Amino acid sequence: MITVDDKYKTKKIIIGVSGGIDSMVLFDVLKSSNIIVAHVNHNIRKESEIEYEFVKETCLKYSIPFESIKLDYSKDELKENFQSLAREKRYNFFFKIVDKYEADFLAIAHHGDDLIETILMSISRGSSLKGYGGFSIENKYKGYTIIRPLIKYSSEDIENHAALNQIKYYVDSSNKSDKYTRNRYRKEILPFLKKENPNIHHKYLQYSNTILDAYSFIDEEAARFLNNEFSVKRFNGLNSIVKKAVLSKILSKHNLYKSSVIIDNLISVLSSNIPNQEVTLSDDYILIKEYDLVYVKKKQKTIDFYFEINDFGQYELPDNKILIVSEKNSFNSHQSLKLCYNNTVFPILVRNRQKGDKMAFPFGTKKVKDIFIDSKIPRSKRETIPLIITNNQIVWIPEIKKTKTVGENHIYLYIV
Repeated sequence: MITVDDKYKTKKIIIGVSGGIDSMVLFDVLKSSNIIVAHVNHNIRKESEIEYEFVKETCLKYSIPFESIKLDYSKDELKENFQSLAREKRYNFFFKIVDKYEADFLAIAHHGDDLIETILMSISRGSSLKGYGGFSIENKYKGYTIIRPLIKYSSEDIENHAALNQIKYYVDSSNKSDKYTRNRYRKEILPFLKKENPNIHHKYLQYSNTILDAYSFIDEEAARFLNNEFSVKRFNGLNSIVKKAVLSKILSKHNLYKSSVIIDNLISVLSSNIPNQEVTLSDDYILIKEYDLVYVKKKQKTIDFYFEINDFGQYELPDNKILIVSEKNSFNSHQSLKLCYNNTVFPILVRNRQKGDKMAFPFGTKKVKDIFIDSKIPRSKRETIPLIITNNQIVWIPEIKKTKTVGENHIYLYIV
């Protein structure tokens, strides 16, 4: 005899009922609870209308609220992955009914054999750790709580319950078609497994719980580690499977495509000794590694700037201001530059760096690029840092490097 956990009997539950044996047995074991039946007529088979009337009449017999929808599909939709599309439409309707009745749960008639099939297909196709676990008796999806009270039972258990309780149901002829992958697993592989172990569904449920528990732990560890940005050193100290979970979360957050190939490539980038790297994730997003910092950001086009200053005063820059005065102020040395003042100091040019830029020092010249590298300036910030130029010489990279000043009369430049 099939039973369900008592905790569900005090809750408001939407049940997806097709009229097939699985959903009618689920209906039978929950019909004394506070339930509302949701039925989807996909309108594909000629029996669909008969099944709709049957479920409707059954609900009327037990005075149970009945909600239904009749769907229409275009020819193109029928040619594509129909089962996936039908599932999406079915669940969208179920969730709508959950909202309408403010229900606690959506109950689905998945059972132990369904779990075996799902796990085997995930292994054959390749999946995430969570995918390899199949599904659980209770889980959250799009904010809704889905329960599967029959997950502990096999199809034989369900058939025995239906026979013992004289439950009427309809057989969906499409369940016998070899056109669908799941049906082939059901017809070819499950009989072999059950011959080896009649209670194989218990073993797969145990396997599923183990995998999903492991996934839950890893997911929690990844969430605890993850922020908008993180340390390369800390990341490389994580267990390899937690690394994958962290990167998967980052990609999901930005709705980016994720695969094992992409994630493995990102792990390789983050474990390399190259301090500054960028990885294109999509047309809009890039992952940036800057020394010990990693983050994902939207691509931004670099905007060149060029200003010519010919007098004392305050001038706006892209990210700050420059103040040019004749008297010394209280700003710290990193924010200020003292220049020898003569009739050739103006114009003072302010621009972002260009390829081949160099600064002159008493010991010789040095590329601005190398100055940025030595100062560990992130690559993403290098194009926005202003260079201060007079007499065709770069004399100051604010807060980074300046030339030595000689002379008696001076003017003072401040970044504010």
